[in-house]
Amino acid sequence: WVTSPPRLPRASLRGVLSFARFARSARMQLFIKTLTGRKQAFNFDGSDTVEAVKQALQEKEGITVDQIRLIYSGKQLSDTHTLESYGIKAGGTIHMVLQLR
Repeated sequence: WVTSPPRLPRASLRGVLSFARFARSARMQLFIKTLTGRKQAFNFDGSDTVEAVKQALQEKEGITVDQIRLIYSGKQLSDTHTLESYGIKAGGTIHMVLQLR
């Protein structure tokens, strides 16, 4: 006699899928070390681009996006890449420097 495995009720399955979407898009707190050496906390999604981080810094620090360079683990970050593509995790620190002209 073979029995089939128990099935999750639809409501439970929807809850699991909803939680999975929430977990993927959960915001993480990162720290940006500014030009003055001060660490500021920001909240971003892993899917946010480096350019989005620069835009947040422009609003907070008043420095234009084209003047900002961001460094993480010794690498300069490219505007079109996402935070997760660089392996940046919650609690990480990104260093801000000015673009040389």
